[in-house]
Amino acid sequence: METPIHETLSDVIKQVVYKKRNKKARKLFLQATTELKPDSCIVKIGWVSGKYISFNCYFEKNGNSEIFNEIEKGVENQNEIKSFIYGLNPKIFQFYPKMTFDEIKPNQLYLRFKLKRNVKIKG
Repeated sequence: METPIHETLSDVIKQVVYKKRNKKARKLFLQATTELKPDSCIVKIGWVSGKYISFNCYFEKNGNSEIFNEIEKGVENQNEIKSFIYGLNPKIFQFYPKMTFDEIKPNQLYLRFKLKRNVKIKG
């Protein structure tokens, strides 16, 4: 698959999230982030070679930014991750709706999601 040069990392993530087979995880994700207007975001990336990429996102709330753009801004090695996502051609978006709020920093929110390799579903 060729990578269109004009696409940003946030575009690529959004494409995966909105794939038809990711309907259930997308619904949970949108419920969790509908009113989230982040001010900033730090993303820690976890790699499992050839299987998935895990995004651990720490948001400062009460901003005015769009969540996918803040995720992109929070990632250090954007081009490498974009290439990895395209290489896996992921169809599966897994969202873990367990969000944590820091008692010391009540404006901080933590979200975690994975983009997985396209795997065959049995049945």
